[in-house]
Amino acid sequence: MGKICILLLEGKRTSQQQSLLTPLSRRYNVVLTHTGSQAVEALLTHQPLVAVLNLVSMRTSGQRISHLIRLRDEALPIIYIKKAEGKRAGKVTQFSDTDIVLHQPFTPRKLYNRIERCMAAKDGEIVVAGPFRLNLKSRILLTNTQNEIRLTPKQSKLLELFMRQPNTILDRRYLMEQVWDTDYLGDTRTLDVHIRWIREVLEEKPSKPIFLRTIRGKGYMLDINPDK
Repeated sequence: MGKICILLLEGKRTSQQQSLLTPLSRRYNVVLTHTGSQAVEALLTHQPLVAVLNLVSMRTSGQRISHLIRLRDEALPIIYIKKAEGKRAGKVTQFSDTDIVLHQPFTPRKLYNRIERCMAAKDGEIVVAGPFRLNLKSRILLTNTQNEIRLTPKQSKLLELFMRQPNTILDRRYLMEQVWDTDYLGDTRTLDVHIRWIREVLEEKPSKPIFLRTIRGKGYMLDINPDK
C-alpha cells in the first residue's frame, strides 16, 4: 500500500502559484485532471479517496462537474476550493459529511487536515496497512500475529494516521495537530507515551521497533515492509 490517491481537478493553464498539485503531491498520490470528463475517467481507473476541485483556477461554480462525479460515486468526499469573500479567508463551509468548501488563502496543512477528516468520514470502518487491520468503529486492531487488541480513542486515531500514510514520515507537529488539536510542541510527552503504547502492540521487541520507526530529527514512520 503506497500513498493514498487524491483526484485534483484544476484549469489547464493554472499558474504554479495557483496550482495545488505541488503541495498535494508532497503527501499524496495525485491524479491531475482538467475537465469533468477526465475526472470521471480518473474515478474509474484510479479510485481516489477524495476529490479536490480547484474552482479558483477554473472560474466555474463546479455544479456540473460535481454532478458528473456524483453520478459515478455518490459517497466520494469533494473539497471545493473557492476565493474568499470578505473575511472568509481560510474558513471552511461544511455542506455534508462529504462536501465542504475551503476558502483561499489557506496553508497546505489546513488542506491536508480537511482531506484527512474527509477520508475518516468516508471510510469509517476498516483501514489496512501491510499486515495490520484497524476497525475504526470498534477500535480493534488485528496485528501481524493475528492478535486482536482494543485501542483507546487517541491510540486508534494516532495509529490510523500512520496506517493511512505508510512508509511516509509524519512529523511531530502534524501528529499533535491531528490527534490533540494543537501544534504546541513545548511538551510532547503525551505523544511519546502513545507512540510507546502503539509499539507495544505492533512490535515483537518494542525497544527495537521495526514497524513504527523513529526518523531522527524528522518524526515517525510506519514501515510496512521492514524486511526490504
